[in-house]
Amino acid sequence: MSNNQKEDIDFVKDMYELQLLGFTTRNINEYVDDSLRENIRVNTVSLKKTLLNTFSNSAQVIEIATQKFLDEALDVLNKQSDQLKSVVDDFFGIPSNMLLPEDEGQSRQFTLQEEQDIDREIQHLQDRYKRACFMEDYIKKEITIIEKVKKLQLELEEIRPECFESEKYDKIEDICTDFTHRNSDFKLYSSGTT
Repeated sequence: MSNNQKEDIDFVKDMYELQLLGFTTRNINEYVDDSLRENIRVNTVSLKKTLLNTFSNSAQVIEIATQKFLDEALDVLNKQSDQLKSVVDDFFGIPSNMLLPEDEGQSRQFTLQEEQDIDREIQHLQDRYKRACFMEDYIKKEITIIEKVKKLQLELEEIRPECFESEKYDKIEDICTDFTHRNSDFKLYSSGTT
């Protein structure tokens, strides 16, 4: 695993712990580590002062000895640091298989093939929706044309008896023909073209 991948995993782990607990195991580790280091330094300085007060003639030896003690104590702490992290992680860490309620949407992981299938299905549904919208517009136009034709048929049926009785029938037929030539929607419908 590369260093960047480990950092990404640690970052996600920290965010997850912060979300659930309000703190991270990294914060605890750093706090405990810093506290122990500071405690060792303070106690070493106190030991050094006590030794200097007791054995004032060996100041240089005491200085070297306390510095060596401090270095070795910090080295031991460094070696124990991984164990401390492990203990804190075991005690406070969130198991990798745990899912927070707000992350349940991510519980199902899709394969690349499944994602592609879903994308194709979405595209197919969008295409069907567009076709349905076009069909709806077309049907509305057809309904409008049918309503015009029905209206004309009713008007024609009202005047038809009079037309048969009079010579005006030919004139009305000419008006209807002229109307169909001027109204392309009616012409399309009357010719049977849809």
